[in-house]
Amino acid sequence: MCTLWLCAWLCVAVCVPLVPVPHGALCVVCLCTALDRACRVGFTTARVWLHRRCVDIVRSYRVSTTSGFGATGQQQEMLPENLQLLPLYTMALEKSPLLRGGNDLTSDVRSALMFRVRNMSNAASTRFIHPSLYFLHNLNADDCMPVADGAKDKDGAAVATVGISTRIKAPNTMGLSAATLTADGMALLDDGVEMFLWVGRAVDPSLLNSLFGVPSLDTVDCSKVRRHLWLCGCGCVAVAVCVMWSSRLVCLCPQLVVQPRDNDFSRRVCALLSALRESCSQQPKLHVVRAGQNNAAEVRFLWRLVEDPASYPGGKISYKDFYGQIHRESQQAAPAPGTGVHTGAAGFAGARRG
Repeated sequence: MCTLWLCAWLCVAVCVPLVPVPHGALCVVCLCTALDRACRVGFTTARVWLHRRCVDIVRSYRVSTTSGFGATGQQQEMLPENLQLLPLYTMALEKSPLLRGGNDLTSDVRSALMFRVRNMSNAASTRFIHPSLYFLHNLNADDCMPVADGAKDKDGAAVATVGISTRIKAPNTMGLSAATLTADGMALLDDGVEMFLWVGRAVDPSLLNSLFGVPSLDTVDCSKVRRHLWLCGCGCVAVAVCVMWSSRLVCLCPQLVVQPRDNDFSRRVCALLSALRESCSQQPKLHVVRAGQNNAAEVRFLWRLVEDPASYPGGKISYKDFYGQIHRESQQAAPAPGTGVHTGAAGFAGARRG
């Protein structure tokens, strides 16, 4: 009798439904493990390990839908909601400044980023792994305006908001690809550590005048004044040659100043910048990037467009191709334990199991 009761209790215990884990939490766990692995065996092996974990998770889901408890008998082609963005975030993590290949990043900069990311919350880590790209040149009438908590749009969906003390409606976000940028556009990229205000070469002069107070950026060399980008006490960012005098910051040439002006566009952009900074433990730097200058700020901005092929070996793959590889490899049988056989997007076949 005791044996029968024990068997019945075990059957009940193993049949409890599993709780779906959000893709953001999965990526944060993989991030911490990948950083430890990168410090021990190198960044190339860490990127291969990340790719392998993504394939294993997707494969495990596909297997669970065809066999085992609760199986439907048919393999699911579409991933569940909590895993649909896992391939995108995995690729974004591989191409992030933390793990990207090449010699563009010094060891000091990478070490500082590692220390900072290890002390981030889950939300901040997810924000850094996959930044947000907001378009500013075509704001809707209610974008960057205060909204009530729990507000919904006309379709009944929750309104995307940013900010803590004052919630404002977030502008539309676009994919992290250069294909979404236009010559007459203006975009803000935010990853919680840095902000990049990208300005197209054919942007409307009225927008430049409204935001910066100048009708053109042709006379401004952002690569030379980027080091003099100061955060003033009033919250504005002055891109100018500045000096300290009487313990106050005095701008001798306030040619590019992002601050609230006497127009609706500048007030809304500054409200967005303030709302994004509120959720950061440290004030992120703002870089004004003019398209086509090919300076350090524009290079770092292009790094964050993770859906495009990267320039380092093993990273020359777009998100469309990366997703296709994850899909194909997840349908293959898992390699035997201990073989270490793996051929992934990183392009390193037979990488050993670290």
